[in-house]
Amino acid sequence: MDKYGLYPYDAKGKEAEPMTNEEKAAFEALQATVAQQAAWIKRQESLLSMPCPVWAQEAYDFYKPYISDEKGSYDFWRQLVIQYRHEKGILVNGPKDSGSTK
Repeated sequence: MDKYGLYPYDAKGKEAEPMTNEEKAAFEALQATVAQQAAWIKRQESLLSMPCPVWAQEAYDFYKPYISDEKGSYDFWRQLVIQYRHEKGILVNGPKDSGSTK
């Protein structure tokens, strides 16, 4: 601190000024936002390693000999179902009309 003359920037010994009402409201809003984000992150993390959902069970049973883990991400289960439908020739939306103009 001596070498660089940092003593004027040291907050030790100084009392912080109390927050204004506006600062308190902003701080409480920030705390609420952080709490919401923490809950969202927890929900997202639960989707990273989940057991097979009911809607993917048929595909899981088909590919079970090739899968080493009973858990996967939501995207993993979704891709497994898409691959299963492709392999079995299952069309979800039906054949496309070649004359449609979308």
